[in-house]
Amino acid sequence: MRKLVVTVLCLSAVGLVSTTAQADVLIAGAANPAWIAEVASTVEATGLIENADTFDLTAGTPTLEQLQQYTAVMAFTDYAAQNADLLGNNLADYVDGGGGVVQAVFSFHTSIPIGGRWQSDGYSPLTYGGQSSGTELYLGTVYDPGHAVLANVQSFSGGTASYHNTVNLAGGATLIADWTNGRPLIAEQTGFAGGIIGLNFYPPSDLSRDDFWRTSTDGDLLMANALVYVPEPATLGLLGIGAIALLRRR
Repeated sequence: MRKLVVTVLCLSAVGLVSTTAQADVLIAGAANPAWIAEVASTVEATGLIENADTFDLTAGTPTLEQLQQYTAVMAFTDYAAQNADLLGNNLADYVDGGGGVVQAVFSFHTSIPIGGRWQSDGYSPLTYGGQSSGTELYLGTVYDPGHAVLANVQSFSGGTASYHNTVNLAGGATLIADWTNGRPLIAEQTGFAGGIIGLNFYPPSDLSRDDFWRTSTDGDLLMANALVYVPEPATLGLLGIGAIALLRRR
């Protein structure tokens, strides 16, 4: 049985940084370099993700061959990607080959999106729009409490900023949970060879800035669960997170 491997993409100003020689997770993004490192260490600390690499999407774009070193990808933006269309094309090709993607804020923003086929061909679980912040929001209505992304998640607060994109559920997608203001928080896109989860929150936590999501809640599990889930959603969703962790260790 192959080892379960995960990739996280986030936009930053640091370039490709490998935390280990053999990574399980790739984090590529446009953000403060320390924030990207914090996301990597946060998902590792759950015990569901063994190792994390980071990639600077402001300086370059991972090729399909680079993405295929990983089983899952999480993409988030704060700045514009160097080539948003090429990034979207490569991510779409990656999913078509069975790779899993977790897409997060602000990559749903019309000014700093993941573009290309990802946007035009309906891979995103959420529509594209603007952003909102400034009112603390929490995990609201849960539509699928048994979903693997919510395993062991008891609460979630976006912090005093609660950054999120002002978007709606995309065509073909399924809503897993809302924010308390009724906007989508977690969604899944289906119909592709690989799994796709949308997380409508900004991944760095209050360890990076005190108005980001609160580490006293379960944002770490939302990200790590999603990364473990997306490689094989039909199988892993039935097994549950405990079995997934066992399979990953084997």
